[in-house]
This record gives sequence, C-alpha cells and structure tokens, in this order.
Amino acid sequence: MASPSQQLSLVLQLCRASLRFHLSQANKHIAHLNRLLASTSHLDSLLSALYYTLTFLASFPPLPASIPISFRPLAGLISTLRTTLRLFGLLRIYTWALSVYASSSQSDRVLRFITWTQVAANVVYQGLENGAFLAHHGVLRGWSVERRRWWSKWSSRAWMCHVGLEGARLGREWMLESRRRKEMLQRTPEGLGKNAIGEESGEKASGTIRPGKEETAALVTGAGEKESKVQRHELQRSQQHRWWRQAVVNGAFFPLTVHWSTDQGLLGDRWVGLLGMVAGEVTLRQAWRETA
Repeated sequence: MASPSQQLSLVLQLCRASLRFHLSQANKHIAHLNRLLASTSHLDSLLSALYYTLTFLASFPPLPASIPISFRPLAGLISTLRTTLRLFGLLRIYTWALSVYASSSQSDRVLRFITWTQVAANVVYQGLENGAFLAHHGVLRGWSVERRRWWSKWSSRAWMCHVGLEGARLGREWMLESRRRKEMLQRTPEGLGKNAIGEESGEKASGTIRPGKEETAALVTGAGEKESKVQRHELQRSQQHRWWRQAVVNGAFFPLTVHWSTDQGLLGDRWVGLLGMVAGEVTLRQAWRETA
C-alpha cells in the first residue's frame, strides 16, 4: 500500500496533467476564436449572434440592481459596430458583381437574373444605410430626422428585396436539382442495362473469355466508379446541407426585414431576438466550422 507521501505525489501529478490538458484545450479554442475574428464576415456572424441574443434577453424584465450589467445598451453598441463594419460593404458587393459577371455564361438564365437583381438591391441597401448612418452620427450634416428615417426605411426595404430574391434563388436551385435527379434516374438504369446486355451478348457470340489483364482493369474501373459514386454522394450531401442552412437563415430573416421596412414595426423585441438568434446560430456554426 502506497504511503501518504506517494499518494500525495500521485494526486499532484494527476492535477498537473489535468491542468496541462485543459490549458492546451483552452489555447486551441482561443486560437480558433482568433481565426474567427480575423475575418470580417465571420466576425459579423459572431456579432450578429451576440446582438440578437442580447436583444432577446433584454425583452424580459430587467435584472436586479445588484447585477451591474444591462443588455440593451450592449446590444446597441454591437449594432453600431456591425453597421460601422458594413461601411465598406460596397467594395464587397463590387467584388461579388465581378464574380457573377465572370461566371454568368455557366449559370442558369433565371438564376443569373435573380443574382444580378440581388446585386442591384444590395447596392441600394448599402448606399442608403451608409448615408443614414453617417448622417445620424453627424458626418453628413444638414439631414433632418425625417430624411434619415426615410433612407433607413428604404434601406431595409432593399434588404427585404434581397431576402425575397434569395428565397426565389433557393426555390430555383431546388427545382433544377430535382429535374437533374429525375433525368439521372430515367437515363442511368436504361443505359446501364443496354450496355450490360450488349457486352454479355458479344461474349456469348464470340465464345471468348477475357484475359486476366482485362479482368483486372475491369475491377480497377469498378473500384474507381465506386469511389466516384461515394464522392458524388458526399458532394450531394454537402450541397443539400448548404441549401437547408441558407433556407433556414433566409426564412428567419424575412420577417425581420418586413418588420424594419415599416414605420412602426410589426414585431416586439422578443420575436426580433428569437428570429435573429435562429439565423445567427446557424451562420455562427458555419463560420466556426470554416475556421476550424
């Protein structure tokens, strides 16, 4: 039986090992978070999730006075930070337009029209938001409150147009993918059946047996086809996951765009926070995976 000193030494060793492990895990998470913050789009995903979570929490009765924190001012600060980061959003939209132009010959005509309309809607949205935001902070002088509100309201309406077009784009992609799968199901089994019958008939008519090298080549080809099918299946799953993720985010944002496009608003802070949390959680999860 170990002496008390030996037991104490063992406990200390276990504590040191546990401390090293947890410090190592903490370092990994901090490095991961730093990579997330290094990208403007990923940073906005984090700030969006925080903003809507704080908005949701602020919709409940205030915390006791003994707790020295208030959710609503912090949510307002994060909202200001997000809008400040979007001041350079027109550059991102310009880059997006260039990529759409470069790939326009390879896409569906309807999708191309939807995407170009989204680009135009985003130019209007970002330009109006920048003007209203800069006027609100006194950078653009001489603006009345009514003018700022008008620019802000129509900025939200342009964003609502983008979100509505995003729903149309997702619907068009769903239709094209369903059509492609239907054509594959109709074409592939028939073609495979004809090839198999033709090969079998040729072998019976000639009375020959394939050499071993050809059998080996056939096995290699079969293995390659199997691997290709697996890759196509993984790609299809990834595309489906991406489609559903975008559909959830778009569906959560659409009521918010309608809410901000009206003079008085349609939703309370609780619903705004809840819907935003759904969209923010989905985008933040994806951003976390992309920076892993």
